[in-house]
Amino acid sequence: MRKIETENGIFYEVMGQLLTEQEFDAQFSPRPRAGDSFVAWKPLASDALAVHPSQVKEATEDAKKKGVAVEFMPDGRPVFTSREQRKRYCQMYGFFDKAAGYGDAAAGSCKRDVPDRPDGRPEAAILHHLGRQLGRRR
Repeated sequence: MRKIETENGIFYEVMGQLLTEQEFDAQFSPRPRAGDSFVAWKPLASDALAVHPSQVKEATEDAKKKGVAVEFMPDGRPVFTSREQRKRYCQMYGFFDKAAGYGDAAAGSCKRDVPDRPDGRPEAAILHHLGRQLGRRR
């Protein structure tokens, strides 16, 4: 490929064909890379993580305080511009994605997923809970 500037305009020679600047831009314009945004070309407004419309201002301020700047639509849906932003928001508020892919907020990736964990391990929480249940039966 080479760029050719003439008095008639700018042309590009691609594999032996001469293209105008408009034709070249239509065929070879830069596209967002996968991963640049949640769905590679547009932000994601989440129905599942929505708040009541009357809570939009409060939710926006709270997310910002917690270090995840998320904008909310007037109907209460948060708008995520990247997978990382969505993951951080989910983990910050204790949510996870049941169909999580690599790098998403999966079950168990949030510290608040399992209640009553004395030493941070899910197994310990289960044993702790069972111990309390057995102790009550005696």
